[in-house]
Amino acid sequence: MNFENPVMVAAASSFLELCGFPAIMLRVDVAALSRINSFCKLKGLADIHVDSSVMHENDPAGSLARLLADAYREAGVTILSPKKSKTPLDGKLSTTLLTVLQILEKASLTSVEKDVSPGAWLFNGMYDGSELRRKQCESSERWSLVTTFCNVHQLPISTVYLTVLARDNDWVYEQFLNLT
Repeated sequence: MNFENPVMVAAASSFLELCGFPAIMLRVDVAALSRINSFCKLKGLADIHVDSSVMHENDPAGSLARLLADAYREAGVTILSPKKSKTPLDGKLSTTLLTVLQILEKASLTSVEKDVSPGAWLFNGMYDGSELRRKQCESSERWSLVTTFCNVHQLPISTVYLTVLARDNDWVYEQFLNLT
């Protein structure tokens, strides 16, 4: 719940490691909540849709942090076990994780402009190709948090960014062949 406090996060992470649990899930959740929080501050609350019954003081990231904390408390410490089964999660935790994922996807796509996306120069040769390619690389790096979030929580990998890349016919060139 204290994702904005680096000292608290470091202490919690160290405590988990000392107890023999990997802290990757905590680190990924903190990174996701931090990105969502930055997005909320940048865009305002209009682009964020969190169930009003769980929203506290117009703070979507804080509300999501409380939801995650409650869901983890209910799931117990076994959720952190590296030997957990590969079955999808059920119940409150699954619903909360999907909500966080949806908002994280929006927050991670903010650098992709709606009118001129990074791959647009491939279609018509207009614009500065090297600048757009740099933006596309930055977008890909930002998207890696979404993929890591899905992997850590055993959720299906999000295809939202692939849809954006396919729209621009840019997905094969850099994302899969990694030619640049």
